[in-house]
Amino acid sequence: MEIYPSQQVQLAKKCTHGDLLKVSFFNEEAVAIVAQNADGAKELILLNGSPFGEAFSLLPVSDDLEVRNFGSNWRLLPDENASVKFNEGLNKSGTVFVTAAGIYLSGRETQGFRDVKYCRLDDVGIFGFSAFPGRKGSAFTSWKIEIIDQELKVSETFFSHCGE
Repeated sequence: MEIYPSQQVQLAKKCTHGDLLKVSFFNEEAVAIVAQNADGAKELILLNGSPFGEAFSLLPVSDDLEVRNFGSNWRLLPDENASVKFNEGLNKSGTVFVTAAGIYLSGRETQGFRDVKYCRLDDVGIFGFSAFPGRKGSAFTSWKIEIIDQELKVSETFFSHCGE
């Protein structure tokens, strides 16, 4: 017997950059992606919100947070019909940026000034506005994530975001 999609329960601090997770908070479950900055600190991008914040909030990883990890075998599919001017997307949480420097997802801090941060998805890096390396490219407010099972050769939508 196998479970589909493949998953394992583990501590969030043991997850790696780019892992797709489900996190339980009280009676709610949030979909999240692990983002790691250059010094190794990890945050969760909570895609559909939680008791700790709205959708696309960034939550620092605690030592005892247990999650369901679906791994990094997923793909991001931007909706070509939902592209916006690059500069218009910079202050919006949940915008995907495709630039020469990488692929980023914007989210808001749950602590401090609640600034927008840009989490690199294809490599490590979490950047504030002034350090955001991508200034040109494409920006998408609607997109979806498909989880892929290589063995079964199937994929299915795991999360979708329909922006403004």
